[in-house]
Amino acid sequence: MTYREKLDLYAQGALDKEETEKVEETLEKHAAIREFLSDEPAAPALETLREEPTDAETQADAAAFSKQVNKYIRRAFLKAGAVVLAVVLLVVFLLPQAADVLFYDPGKTVPGTEINRMTLDLRVYSELFLPHAGPYTEVYADSRGWGEYEINAPQTITYNKEPAKSLVGKISRGKLNWYTPDYVRLSPINLLKHALAGVDAGYVFEGDGSDMAEVKTALGELPASSGTSAFVTLDTVMTFAEFADWAKKNDAWPYWCAVCLKTNGVDQATHRVNRLFGVYYGAPFIPGDDQIGDTGKLYAPSDFDDMTRVADGMAEHAAALLDYAENNRAFIKMMGDSAEKGEFAAMADNIRENGLFVYGFFARTTAEDFVALSENEHVAYIELV
Repeated sequence: MTYREKLDLYAQGALDKEETEKVEETLEKHAAIREFLSDEPAAPALETLREEPTDAETQADAAAFSKQVNKYIRRAFLKAGAVVLAVVLLVVFLLPQAADVLFYDPGKTVPGTEINRMTLDLRVYSELFLPHAGPYTEVYADSRGWGEYEINAPQTITYNKEPAKSLVGKISRGKLNWYTPDYVRLSPINLLKHALAGVDAGYVFEGDGSDMAEVKTALGELPASSGTSAFVTLDTVMTFAEFADWAKKNDAWPYWCAVCLKTNGVDQATHRVNRLFGVYYGAPFIPGDDQIGDTGKLYAPSDFDDMTRVADGMAEHAAALLDYAENNRAFIKMMGDSAEKGEFAAMADNIRENGLFVYGFFARTTAEDFVALSENEHVAYIELV
């Protein structure tokens, strides 16, 4: 066995006691010699030692020991380099994505569906509160790490030959900034004249102040076949079944129904609305019903004879949307909505208890159709938009 091999075994603690003591004795001897040479360079006894040739085995031992030390140093540097590289990779590639879990993640896939979270959130919110916007059927979220996302929601369906109004924006650690905010901004006023339908309200602004005669004049100035959009106020509150029957008989073609809540007054039941909200008329626009608690598969009410069943289904659909909004308040807050905690849940409970009541609707059709609606006995007002 060479002395180099013996040193390796010593470093590993694999030598027996006797061999260990011999190696330590040799190491101690060489250390003493080096120390003595540095302290007493002129010592006569050592001068003789320096002139004598070095023992071959001693030289080999020293070389092996030096090589072993150098090897340990190289290993230490390699380990330190690996640690630094791992830290750099962690900071550059892993931490930005890991930070996303701390904030609203619009691109997270909704369980049981193929859509992402913000797609479902925007579909629910726009059906409830933004009948004039969209529809926006898909939201694309490009993650930039650290809770930063670039957002794009193309408008795939347009009406009345209007140009597409795609939504573009950015989410930065739970804060949403639309570059096109006007497309999804809540209206500061109720474009339905709810008082004409006998509905109390938590706010007083209604339309632009025009009367029905002025609306008819404006409609008369439009080409009969030109497409337009409008909020139509009824002259009375109807149950959903009554409204669906009226819409079918009068070719009203509502796109969205404005909903009010039933309240029990001192003398009689009344209806109230604290904000403009409602649901799409007929088939829900949202797939994956089980994700919002809505298990019924609904279709256009005009396709059914059993209107009571359809009305019950639409009431549950509306309540499920409100429950979803209540349980996903992070998105509601990002949209700049000031709804109080519990507000949507209370609205959902009211609808489940009392049913769905309609006091107006939003429609997209021709000027000729709106002229016909303006003559209907149950139409109190039309607000063109």
